[in-house]
Amino acid sequence: MWGPLNHLVIFLASSSIIVGDRAYGYRPVILMHGLLVSSDAMDSLEQRILTAHPGTPVFNIDAYNDADSLKPMWQQVHGVYRVIGPILDSSPDGAILIGHSQVLYEEQFWSANTG
Repeated sequence: MWGPLNHLVIFLASSSIIVGDRAYGYRPVILMHGLLVSSDAMDSLEQRILTAHPGTPVFNIDAYNDADSLKPMWQQVHGVYRVIGPILDSSPDGAILIGHSQVLYEEQFWSANTG
C-alpha cells in the first residue's frame, strides 16, 4: 500500500508493449488542475494523452474545483489523497502525476506535515 504523498514516486518513463494500435503497460496518468479552475481545464491534455497513447489509464481529478481550490491546503491534501490513493494502490509500478500549481503545493504541504 502506498504511503503519504511524500513517499509517492513519480515515474516519468514507462515501459509498454505495443500490439497493433494499442499500448499495454503504460502507467496511469493522474491529472490535477490548478487554482480557481476545474478539472475541465485538463480535458484537452487528457484527450491528447489518450490520442497519443490509446489504452493509457488517465484520471482527471474532479476535486476542489473553482473557488473550492482556495480551501485550506491541509483539507485539500487529505481530500485529494482519498481520490488518488486507490489509484496508487492499484498501480504497483507507480503513476505519472501531472498537475498545475495545486499539486506542487499539496505535495510540499503534505511532506512538511508528515515528516
